[in-house]
Amino acid sequence: MADLSLRIPENVPGPIYVDDTCIYCDLCRETAPTVFHAVREQGWAAVFHQPTTAEELSLVREAIEGCPTESIGSDGDSLPPSVLLNQSLERTSMSMNLKIAAWYLILIAGFGILVTTLHLGPHLAEFEAKSLAYQIGSYCREYTLNAAFLIAGIGILRKFGWARKLGVVLLVISTVYSGASFAWGFSHHRPTPMVLLVSYGIVAAWNGLWIYLLCRNCSPSSLSPFREGLGMNTELDTDTKFEVPPELGKQSPVLDGKRAFWIFSAYFLIQAAFGLVGAITAIIYGNIHGMPAPTLTALLKSGAVLFPFTLVVILFSGAVVFVMVHRSFPGLVRTGVLSPVGWNSSSLRTTLIAGVGGALLACIYHYVATDLFPRSSMQKVGAFTTAVTTTHGWPKMIWAICLLVCPLIEEFLFRGGMLAGFTRSLGTTRAAVIVTTLFVAMHLSETRLYYPAIISITVLALCTLAARQWSNSLIPPICFHTSYNLGIALYAILS
Repeated sequence: MADLSLRIPENVPGPIYVDDTCIYCDLCRETAPTVFHAVREQGWAAVFHQPTTAEELSLVREAIEGCPTESIGSDGDSLPPSVLLNQSLERTSMSMNLKIAAWYLILIAGFGILVTTLHLGPHLAEFEAKSLAYQIGSYCREYTLNAAFLIAGIGILRKFGWARKLGVVLLVISTVYSGASFAWGFSHHRPTPMVLLVSYGIVAAWNGLWIYLLCRNCSPSSLSPFREGLGMNTELDTDTKFEVPPELGKQSPVLDGKRAFWIFSAYFLIQAAFGLVGAITAIIYGNIHGMPAPTLTALLKSGAVLFPFTLVVILFSGAVVFVMVHRSFPGLVRTGVLSPVGWNSSSLRTTLIAGVGGALLACIYHYVATDLFPRSSMQKVGAFTTAVTTTHGWPKMIWAICLLVCPLIEEFLFRGGMLAGFTRSLGTTRAAVIVTTLFVAMHLSETRLYYPAIISITVLALCTLAARQWSNSLIPPICFHTSYNLGIALYAILS
């Protein structure tokens, strides 16, 4: 029988637990993967989700009976609340709003460093006329701020208490510089006081949202992961009566069909919201500068605007998807907690076959389908594809980055989290149909009414799905998708 006094701290509160006699034979995780996960650094398994359905209870009973070391117990409810709280201090994960804010800080730091290094911002005559010392000072300030943002984001993810305070301070400081930079870039010359006022208002409201996320839920329980970083004492007197905070007893959300739908909805709505904000900003910009509608539309569809904007949207929505999926499987990623969604290694042979298959599909589409069924005047390509054929210089590099980043994010979303969630609720066949349909629907803006393109995207979805099921890993689908995109990119560049 399992010993309650040897219960390991990685277990979530509840009756089912694992003690430290576990040798991690992986039998419990294979039997009940929605309840147990691996803590490979310690060499044992732990309960990350208490069973809530009859099916899960049955699988847990099977795991208890089959455990060779009898390390799984079911009397965890008899622990005093103070002990439960003390054990939870080290394994309580930070709230979702902190994770999103941390990834936002990391993304804007990376994007800021990229823009500063490659000189992707607007080229202003006033800045070029300044002295060399002034320009060097400006670049140093940008690099310092972005490096500090990167440190703050990583520090929050590492649960250091000072990192959240640093993030708040940096957001306040950056409001001053970002507001002025936004106004100068918007006007392409010295901005008027009205433009400066509006610019500062927009930037302050945007940064205020992230400051709110960083400062939200400042209760003792939500700050517990940061106590060590703040130098606070985390030891509790077990004889003292404590009331267990509700969030410590809250179960990790199960990745089922309902949650998979919400993850997809968040991914779609974030992109729609960014598109709406971008359109409103463009309309205001056009009205201020008196640009006619056709000229403004051409500007928005140019690669210099479309590609960087698309990259930012993809990275941000992908970070949100990762956080939402990871919330269902708490723990360190390197310990294998995301293996149920395919975050596993794959053989080199399978990966190479997938890569060759993706390139072959791209060749068939371009050199066979488009020759047999040429586009008519009514079957125009999407804005993204059109911009590729009319763009030169650095925007094509951003476009290439988008082609490499998209497969990683889309495969993790569709063939990872969504497939696992819908399979749990509806079965493999129905899940495959839903995931493939939604994947094709998300790409209709580019395929339009050109049927060979729709068929090619559908075949891509089916092949990546087959690679995922065959290898039980996301690496082959990602390689298949990436090589397909590279084939499309190479054809566009050569033509």
